[in-house]
Amino acid sequence: MNVMKNIRYYLSGLFLMASLMSFSAPALPTYFCNFEDGVENAQWMFFNATNVFPMTWKVGTSAHASGNQSLYSTKINELDSDTRSWAKNGGFTVSAYRKMTLTPGTYQVSIDYYAPQEMVSVALVPADTLTSMQIKTNSGAGYASIIDVANIPGLTNLKKDYWAHATGDVVIPNTSTSTNYLLVVTYRSQGTAREFGAAVDNIEVVKKQFDETACDYPVKRQDFRVDLEAGFAVLTWTGNADQYEVGYYNNENVLEYAVVPASGEDLERFEISLENLPEGLYHFMVRAADTQCGSKSAWTYKYNKLVYDPSDHCIDYLNFDAIGVRCESGNLGSTTDALGVGIPGAVDFGYEAIESRHTIHYLPNERDPRTNNQLPTVPEGAFASVRLGNWEIGAEWESISYTIHVDDNVGVLLLRYALVQENPAHGRNEQPRFDLRITNEAGQLLAGDCGVVDLRPPSDGGAGDGNWHTIGSGYSMIQWRDWTTLGINVRDYIGQTIKIKIVNADCSQSGHFGYGYFVLDCSKGEIEGQTCGDKPRELVVDDGFLYRWYVPSEPNHVFAPDQDPTSRSLDN
Repeated sequence: MNVMKNIRYYLSGLFLMASLMSFSAPALPTYFCNFEDGVENAQWMFFNATNVFPMTWKVGTSAHASGNQSLYSTKINELDSDTRSWAKNGGFTVSAYRKMTLTPGTYQVSIDYYAPQEMVSVALVPADTLTSMQIKTNSGAGYASIIDVANIPGLTNLKKDYWAHATGDVVIPNTSTSTNYLLVVTYRSQGTAREFGAAVDNIEVVKKQFDETACDYPVKRQDFRVDLEAGFAVLTWTGNADQYEVGYYNNENVLEYAVVPASGEDLERFEISLENLPEGLYHFMVRAADTQCGSKSAWTYKYNKLVYDPSDHCIDYLNFDAIGVRCESGNLGSTTDALGVGIPGAVDFGYEAIESRHTIHYLPNERDPRTNNQLPTVPEGAFASVRLGNWEIGAEWESISYTIHVDDNVGVLLLRYALVQENPAHGRNEQPRFDLRITNEAGQLLAGDCGVVDLRPPSDGGAGDGNWHTIGSGYSMIQWRDWTTLGINVRDYIGQTIKIKIVNADCSQSGHFGYGYFVLDCSKGEIEGQTCGDKPRELVVDDGFLYRWYVPSEPNHVFAPDQDPTSRSLDN
């Protein structure tokens, strides 16, 4: 009988032992390329088809899922802030390929891709059937049919405005007359000018094994799990290979590796802890690297895992199950102020699901599709936001409340919010609604009603206070507000408990939706730049307030003639 064992390794930070940092690309049919190796990069072929259309693929540093480089489409050597616009109206395709020798069987192909405006497809084509003209850049939106029909299911017309991962299987038949194949990556324009085309990274091609008696049967890695705790990640899996490779990256750091050896049992449970990970979005991977068999399996991925330490934040607004956090949802009465009986608990099926009513957005560069991709789902400087509500109609409401203790580090609460609401031009009480209220221990609003936000799209369908952006018109008009910061001074409540409650609602007539994003943070409410030594050149105060700078002895005297008296910063 096999004895289950737990093998635990601790790896601190993003810098592992030098002996584990570099892995050469294994021989085919196990192929992995992250475009960091110049020798491997030279195996990728491109056409700089300026006589057809001046677009091509390139290996460079302008984009990457991990490490420093990726393969992306451009017409210039390197992209920069002055020359990013390059795509041409009318449509075109550009392709890159790598030759490889493959025996009959089923292969798993996977890539990381970033295609904010265009589409990426991956094909496997017999090398002796594809001519150079068929793979060159084309001036039309279509591309050679021989490539089109060879596109791999699951890797066709990929389109995301953030780095994503995709996998597909392809079969090399026994009747094939060729063992040389071209792995072709094609970028396909959709006919409009864009700032950036597409990029791919971490490409893998691995032959799958279906023989249970074979040395490299997939049972050698299974049940891969990632559990996130404060500041670190715990990776576990089971298998019977004599060693495994573990990798992880977060779009800003190189792909890090570690080798985890087995202890000799037939079936093992492996666990590795990655400690002191900087806050951010991570991707984890593991594969068997059996030295006895001389084989490596395909990587198994856990993608888009958010690592953060709640102790580094004054409010853990992302944890719906934390103490002092309460989520509810229900159906509206006759108005958006008439909340029916609420059902406790977060309704969260993930950020992409329309059914989610309390969910978290954390993908870099993601933008709200119902604002024509103009509104970022996470504001600058934040790593995640909460979305309250969805784009499903039905006269629904949802809320979330946080009960917090105000200490010396919570002088000012900072709420950043952004809204997306349909505007049916009903009366105000029937319009979609986003509402914030902050109360003291007795349930009373903070003094001066400073802790109240009640936002609804203007009933006449107009611009309202001028901060609404409009898309469409008539009954299905969408109006949205960009990220706004509201500051609430709570220094008078230090030592007390306060409650922050945010409510979102559709229109009460059940035909129009509304939802909002928010981020909660705090500060000490102090002026930055003060010093006992040299005179500071700039004084800065918290965002979220209206200010007036003046000389203490002369309240009506502007501090400096050219100084904006309402700015949050003051130049000395």
